[in-house]
Amino acid sequence: KAFVVGDIIRAGDTTGTVKSIDVLSVKLVTFDNQLVRIPNETLVKSVIINITRHPVRRLNVRVLVPHSADLGAARAALDEAAAALPQVMIEPKPFFFVDSWDQEGIWITYGLWIEHKDVVEVKNGFFMGMQAAFARRSVPLPRRSLVVDAPGGAGEADPPSPAGPAG
Repeated sequence: KAFVVGDIIRAGDTTGTVKSIDVLSVKLVTFDNQLVRIPNETLVKSVIINITRHPVRRLNVRVLVPHSADLGAARAALDEAAAALPQVMIEPKPFFFVDSWDQEGIWITYGLWIEHKDVVEVKNGFFMGMQAAFARRSVPLPRRSLVVDAPGGAGEADPPSPAGPAG
């Protein structure tokens, strides 16, 4: 069986705790306490992710840093934020991966191994700890600037004269 009553699953766009399994459907209760009935016919054709099948999972956090950031300092800050949380497992070690480099900056994926019951607490604590650790280690965060030309700026025609065209 892919799941049993009590498991937390994701089927399509719906995530929730399995409350019942019957001949025609599965009933889930979502995290905002809505009851969702999913016909078995739909489930057979869907990808189902059982979030709680294993007691341990990796929580992946994607972080964007500017191109100018010291990646060693960024990794040290992420390691520091993870080490401050007792729910984060020492083994396996956190996962650090430079995911991509694009015009926005450098994307890092950082994975923390935790028990699935600790996801919300660890995610909140990690983001708060990461912000403080980045500040202590002077790791910059991405910034976006918007430049707007003022009227009469380069490339703009002179405004019309209040007296009208010369003639």
